[in-house]
Amino acid sequence: MTRSRTLIEVKAASYSYKNTKVLSDVNLTVNEGQFAAVIGPNGSGKSTLSKLLNALLIPSEGSVIVDGHSTADSSFVYEIRKTVGLVLQNPDNQIIGDTVEDDVAFSLENMGLLPSWMDQIITDVLSRTGLSDLRFRNPRELSGGQKQLLAIASVLAMKPKCIVLDEALSMLDKDGRCTVLSLLHRLNKTSGLSVILITQDVQDALEADVIFSLEGGKVTQFSALDFPSPFVADLVSELRKRNLSIPSEVVSDDSLIRYLTCGGKCGA
Repeated sequence: MTRSRTLIEVKAASYSYKNTKVLSDVNLTVNEGQFAAVIGPNGSGKSTLSKLLNALLIPSEGSVIVDGHSTADSSFVYEIRKTVGLVLQNPDNQIIGDTVEDDVAFSLENMGLLPSWMDQIITDVLSRTGLSDLRFRNPRELSGGQKQLLAIASVLAMKPKCIVLDEALSMLDKDGRCTVLSLLHRLNKTSGLSVILITQDVQDALEADVIFSLEGGKVTQFSALDFPSPFVADLVSELRKRNLSIPSEVVSDDSLIRYLTCGGKCGA
């Protein structure tokens, strides 16, 4: 069996805002064609990590290597951002055009592509994301799920090797989440697109190949086999909504039982 090539490698990376360290000695690797999930509560550093992967931020210590290039090397920033596309939490913040077509075309125009090539790419990505019938609609009239699909389509038009979604499902209803998740898994399996799904919801991560738990600026890696059943994931999610602080490293049935029976005072 051929071993997958490393696409993204974060090595002992730290990042500080002013005098506050947000990420500390983070190590993680994502391979070509891999579906990875990063889970963690608010304030754990997830958004900072997403920006490090896309070279929007440069680590204050350590390094981030994307497809063989350091994000600290300014001569490769454009190439890195083409390789790793970033989808933000609020799709309204990424809407630029007056129509769905214009929105997808914006990034292609910046690349200087010929109109005939642009038309082919737009047609393809709208078809892949199920937005073909909405091509000439005002994107601000779309539903939340459709807007997020449009944000993904705009990123896909750049032909990235990896797409990073920073809490991109958090503002969607159940149907919207299912639609976007199904698309991501389909693209991963049929196109070999690497996906890094950053989320607070354990349920979103259940079908990932690898899961990284981020809390207090530090990362722990798990395999999908270590993850809880959907029932336990739902239970953890509901308990957190009721203001019970359950650490993100509590990810298995046994660790949840141990945490709850010890009153949160014993190890996960």
